[in-house]
Amino acid sequence: MFQTDPQYRRLDVLEAPAMYAVCLDGRHIGLREINELAGLTRYRQTVYPNLSYAIQRRDRLNQRFRTDRFGVYILQVGALA
Repeated sequence: MFQTDPQYRRLDVLEAPAMYAVCLDGRHIGLREINELAGLTRYRQTVYPNLSYAIQRRDRLNQRFRTDRFGVYILQVGALA
């Protein structure tokens, strides 16, 4: 499925085989980055449809915090209601 807007930008909806979450000690996390000098806050992605991006985020977090507690987990698909 795809949609093209008046500026000729196309948005494709792609099927993902699974969703991968970066977790800390097996628990879901959120990432917030704050630039105190500029007063900006950004929320970083922790769930990915591509395993390689999740692994890259895990590796960078483990390196930054000098730990091995961050891991990648497959999310189960289910109905909300």
